[in-house]
Amino acid sequence: MLKFLKLRVLFLLFFSILLPQLIQAIELKGGENIVIPESTLIQDDYFVSGNNIKFSGKVDGDFVSASQTLTSKGMVGGNLMSAGRDLDISGELGGSFWGAAQNISFSGKTKRNFLGFAQTINLKEGSEVGGDVIAFCGELKISGKVDKGLRAGVGSVVISGIINGNVDIKADEISIMPDAKINGNLHYKCGSQPTDNAEWSGLLQSIDPVWQSHWPNARPVGAPFEQP
Repeated sequence: MLKFLKLRVLFLLFFSILLPQLIQAIELKGGENIVIPESTLIQDDYFVSGNNIKFSGKVDGDFVSASQTLTSKGMVGGNLMSAGRDLDISGELGGSFWGAAQNISFSGKTKRNFLGFAQTINLKEGSEVGGDVIAFCGELKISGKVDKGLRAGVGSVVISGIINGNVDIKADEISIMPDAKINGNLHYKCGSQPTDNAEWSGLLQSIDPVWQSHWPNARPVGAPFEQP
């Protein structure tokens, strides 16, 4: 939990202190709707602020935004960092995604990590994260593919996608759906007995003293299952 706390503090510091300073460092057109069409090519970092932002172009560097809503269908060569109410990301990122919002919907691809702080986070079917997913939210859904691990502090989590690394979850409710595959170790702390229909290739271990047994429906994949 110390790692979660450090990450949360750093994340909040970035969006409350560093991001406003970056945005104020350049002249921006604020207020109304901002549309960045598909024909737009920006060969540098890009900072934008407005009520509603629609991005379909290409940015070679980092894309940083502050808005009520962001709809991003474009390509970002670096990182996408956004603070807002509703974030809908369906484009491709060469770096990482950092988002702080009420709702985050992600159906795109990022070559590196996904870091989200929100009320709801939905990594939809077809989404791909090349690194780790780190999430702090009320509701988390993962239906896509995560090439590395998952670390989450959430109210509820539903996993129906593929996670190719270790999973470390603290949640009130955990649901692992039949289509889910976890190719690593699963450690959890949960306020109630988790729902398990998953397959995994590593160890499953509770870090909550209330639930210290393995889930009864476990079916190991690839490697033999061993009692820790």
